[in-house]
Amino acid sequence: MSSTADLPTETTPLIGRKADIADARSALGETRILTIVGAAGIGKTRIALRLAHDVKRRFRDGALLVRLDDASDAHDVVHAVAEGLGRSTSTENTHAEVISALAGRELLLVLDTCDRVLDGCASLIVSIIDACPHVKVVTTSREALRIAGERIQVVHPLSAPTSEAADPRQSTTGAVELFLDRSQPDRDAPPAGGPDLASISAICRSLDGVPLAIEHAAGRRVVLSARHILERLDLELLSSQDRGLTERHHSLRAALQWSYDAFTPLEQEAWTLLSVFDGRWCPEATAAVLAPCALSPIRMLDLMQALVAKSIVDSEETDGQVWYSMLDGTRRFGRELLQDHPGYQATRMRHREWYLQQLVEANETWLSDRQGAWLTRFAHELPNLTAAVEFSLAELGPDAALALLVRGWRIAWGSHGRLAEFRTLLDRALEAASGLETAEHATALAISGTFLGLDGDAGAHGVFAEARRIARALCEAATMAFVDGAAASAARDARESIRLFHSALRLDPQPRSPADVAFFTSGLALAYERLGFDQSATIVRERFLRSAAANGERYEGAALLLHSAAYRLRRGDAKEAQELARQSLVLLRELRAPLGIAHALHAIGRADLAAGDLAKGHVIIDAAEAVWRGAGELPQPGPFPGDAARLGARNGSPSRQGRAADGEDSAIELPMEDAIRLALGEAIAVPPTSARRLVDGQLSARELEVCDLITEGLTDREIAARLVLSVRTVNNHVQRILAKLGFTSRTQVAAWRLRTRGYLT
Repeated sequence: MSSTADLPTETTPLIGRKADIADARSALGETRILTIVGAAGIGKTRIALRLAHDVKRRFRDGALLVRLDDASDAHDVVHAVAEGLGRSTSTENTHAEVISALAGRELLLVLDTCDRVLDGCASLIVSIIDACPHVKVVTTSREALRIAGERIQVVHPLSAPTSEAADPRQSTTGAVELFLDRSQPDRDAPPAGGPDLASISAICRSLDGVPLAIEHAAGRRVVLSARHILERLDLELLSSQDRGLTERHHSLRAALQWSYDAFTPLEQEAWTLLSVFDGRWCPEATAAVLAPCALSPIRMLDLMQALVAKSIVDSEETDGQVWYSMLDGTRRFGRELLQDHPGYQATRMRHREWYLQQLVEANETWLSDRQGAWLTRFAHELPNLTAAVEFSLAELGPDAALALLVRGWRIAWGSHGRLAEFRTLLDRALEAASGLETAEHATALAISGTFLGLDGDAGAHGVFAEARRIARALCEAATMAFVDGAAASAARDARESIRLFHSALRLDPQPRSPADVAFFTSGLALAYERLGFDQSATIVRERFLRSAAANGERYEGAALLLHSAAYRLRRGDAKEAQELARQSLVLLRELRAPLGIAHALHAIGRADLAAGDLAKGHVIIDAAEAVWRGAGELPQPGPFPGDAARLGARNGSPSRQGRAADGEDSAIELPMEDAIRLALGEAIAVPPTSARRLVDGQLSARELEVCDLITEGLTDREIAARLVLSVRTVNNHVQRILAKLGFTSRTQVAAWRLRTRGYLT
């Protein structure tokens, strides 16, 4: 048997799968049965084929690929293998014929697409393993065979951009590399960049890094720009007329339909109903949406376990909590079925009611030790809150949307840096709510007035007046209190703010939610700060922090400390600002809130800069921006003077944008925990390196000066301008510094310099 004739030729490069191939090769060295599992279109067949090509020389008789796309039972499986081996399928006992043919061979047998014939494949493989000692088997399927000795390798989507931020490094992700390769048949074509790369990154992110979907989208570049592909992205677009593809791979919909048809009716129903979710969701939400299935808790677990095993639902555990999700294509397919389902409206209603209930409960228990759990939940499930608002606007009316928005504006959208998205939703709901006189409408107007007031928009006064009119007409003390509190937060006159905050607390000592207590009380402390009444501000702040600590609350206390630090810094008290910001960071570290930690690090960095500690300040600020990017966010300005200008310079200046083109990124990005330690003055163990020990005087005075500027985050060009040297001279200095210290990166140089100056140990 030829080792090449029995494997199809690979006509396109396999991109982004080096680690998967390496893992598969390693696994095949330790087992005789390897099952490659994953969702439809994830690339299982390509990985199995590449694996077979790579290892076929290990087997005397090479490798044989048998496709089982059309097999429907065990009989079909045996006949397909017999045909692959060149044996007759007309004998009475084809199964025995196959075993006989394989018994004396040293062969890798690849059974592709076992999904619909798992039992038949399992039966044949068990016989082969027992009777053919030199045969190994690789299978591909959505789920495992569940037989003795089987090794399972799960194939995940390609790495895809995680942020909407324009970043040239996005082009190095596997998903973007695949799109660029498949959309540029002319290998000499100029690489994509700028807006085009941003659109391609968004496409790959939307498609969750699924190779089949990306290849079909890339194929449309012949007639559409990347921007237009992104605008028209749906299952209809994700198709191809390539004659070399199997029928089920001509479109993502065909691949998903092929999988769907093999499911049980209950599994099909669950797939359809669960597609209502956006992003991740928790097991409790699953039970709410699947309520019509009337399953016992154990049957519900069995169902979800089956969907996870069949690669329809993904399950991930973080911090002891399980989260479910669906790949984009899987969800789109289910969503199409859901829209034609007789229970569509009822399913969307159950989804909305579940998330409204979560917001109500979160507001009631916000100032407690449950706060961290709520922050984690909303970090995962914010897309579902947005989807519930969208459904409310489209189907139920503006008041249903406002009920969600007014309860989630701070604790869901605000706490996760999504206020711009929130404001868009709020404006749409308020436009549709004209003439509506409800507590939710008055509260929403007050929230909108807060944003307008902080923006300096003169229209805020009229918005607050309308909110007060509605609240008075309803005789709603809690709503009136909230309107006064919101107006206070936006008032430019600090004395007026103090009057309004006192009015809010006096009108309703027990506002509609503990979250409002935090809003009013922290606002009052900040109003005192603005007037310079430090003693009054401290009394209010300390009283709130003591109460918060007793209840296990951290987030609101940390936010209050950060804003107090900002006011102190504006008045030139860098030392007090550092202390307040550090207290905030301690709380946020305990809460494990990455975006809050980024704000606190940024605040401490700003205070360090104001205190004249430029090196340390820049390193901490760079670390904060790295946390934002890691969370999929653009670096955000905080309450500190100069934040917006600095971020604009770092993210939008020609020098910043040119660093990637020059092959240079001088930001010193410490890991988050190390940055926290540095900011709090704790010891940091610099990782051991192969660097030679530095003796006194090994670096010249000029080289030490360059080290200090590297630590500040300056590029070679910026260092050259600062020292009045040529860029080439600076580059030579940097190379000598790296050689003398035995380092390979600027980050190592910065860490070493910080250590020598007493920041690191």
